[in-house]
Amino acid sequence: EEAELRGFVVLELAELIARQVEAVFRQHAPELLGRSEVQQLLDTLARSHPGLVEDVTPRHLPLTSVQAVLQQLIAENVSIRDTRTLFETLAARAPKSQAIDDLVETVRAALGRSIVDRLFEGSNALQVIGLAAATETRLLNEMGDEGEALLSPATLDALNDAAERALAEQEGAGYPPVLLTSPGLRAILARLLRRNLPRLAVIAYAEVPADKTVQVTTELSIGEGA
Repeated sequence: EEAELRGFVVLELAELIARQVEAVFRQHAPELLGRSEVQQLLDTLARSHPGLVEDVTPRHLPLTSVQAVLQQLIAENVSIRDTRTLFETLAARAPKSQAIDDLVETVRAALGRSIVDRLFEGSNALQVIGLAAATETRLLNEMGDEGEALLSPATLDALNDAAERALAEQEGAGYPPVLLTSPGLRAILARLLRRNLPRLAVIAYAEVPADKTVQVTTELSIGEGA
């Protein structure tokens, strides 16, 4: 019992460090999250879950990959405080894939409830911006074999304009600025839209808990002539 209590306290310490790291680097720039801060977080978590940390790094992922995953999560305003779930997910996924985007999407799905609850303030009804079917097809058709965005300048301009209109309509109706899309497009859309529309959150269907109800209140459509 004493050992369990000690492990719980250490885990709380790891979450506290994660909270501090998250606050500092979200306020400034996620890219400044260095190896020393990541190592401090790993060292603290290893005191209560040594096997879990070893399963992630160095067994399957280098420290730089863990760093990149955390940077991307923080850049997208995803809390990294649930360190145990985060690293359990990495430990399960890393043997199959070391691609950063894939790891981030898998972690986001595992943290889906906390992501959704923060964006919608705990509501069970999720009013979202949805992609028009034709727009989703067009974007998927312009993606490369490895999932990278190879959008033409015309498509990129049309996408930004359509997203800006959809965001204005969504917020004008009093709904959260959240775009819901397929997992295959989420990371790319988040990156493409973040610079011009930093307050627009992009989430995937895989992040939505089963007990939530989704209502598409605004449609993001590029339009055939764009």
